[in-house]
Amino acid sequence: LSFWTVDRFFPRNPKFVENFWRCVLLASVVFYVWLLYKFAFVFHNQFLGTHFDNPTERGGKNSLGWYVMEVYPYAFFYFYWARRRIAGGVALTVLSVALIYVASRMGWMGALLAIICVAYFISKTSISKALKLFLTHAIVVGILAALGWWFLLNYAGTVEVKKRFLYFFDKSAAPELHTYENRMGRMQFAFDTFKSAPLFGVGLRNPSFLESMGETHNSYLSLLAETGLFGGIPFLAILYFIGRACFRKPPRLGQVNWMALASRGSFVALLFSTAFMQNYSSTHYWIFLGL
Repeated sequence: LSFWTVDRFFPRNPKFVENFWRCVLLASVVFYVWLLYKFAFVFHNQFLGTHFDNPTERGGKNSLGWYVMEVYPYAFFYFYWARRRIAGGVALTVLSVALIYVASRMGWMGALLAIICVAYFISKTSISKALKLFLTHAIVVGILAALGWWFLLNYAGTVEVKKRFLYFFDKSAAPELHTYENRMGRMQFAFDTFKSAPLFGVGLRNPSFLESMGETHNSYLSLLAETGLFGGIPFLAILYFIGRACFRKPPRLGQVNWMALASRGSFVALLFSTAFMQNYSSTHYWIFLGL
């Protein structure tokens, strides 16, 4: 319902849409500056969280990383494509530091994948502009990563971020995480559940399914397990048709504005995050998809 409402009634006037995303960036900057202040300067916490009464509580951290990952492409393309060097630079800096500090591997990979896919989209029209975009992003990310690391060294601590980054390459760097094995087991359980009831599943948010294994951290498999092919096929069809419309070759690159590029990157990040989060039943997921 939220997806249909946004798709049907959200204004399509380009000026309104641009002002809307400017407001989103402004609100996001204010929100994350406040969180950075609280968790780094006040709590001196190892990661950016959401619980002021218990800063070390990890609940909600993935959702925080998901949001900053979704908004990150808008900040980058506002800075790069729209050439708003000051306003875009401030938004990009704040969101980049927040993305590093939230210590979410999904967020890091999703933001990078978003830019790579937009560069591929641009390469259909101009390879040179795609390479320029990719190299510019690499340089900007390098500078902002150094800034984020300096921020953590001086005000929060680098243990959490370092562990999660090294875990990409060496699981022994943080054996207490064991997230790969844990999540693979949960995804296998969801797939086995789907095979037991392939047509209609076991029911949306079925308590017995959730109590047996908990959240699978993979919305694709969770949806198949809970709703079967009856719910999974329409869901995948929606994603397919949106993706096909997003990455159709543009007639001229000059006709593509910064919001169009950012929305494509945000959509790719959303697809990626769906494989690592239980977010398909959340209203904000469908609102972002509609936008």
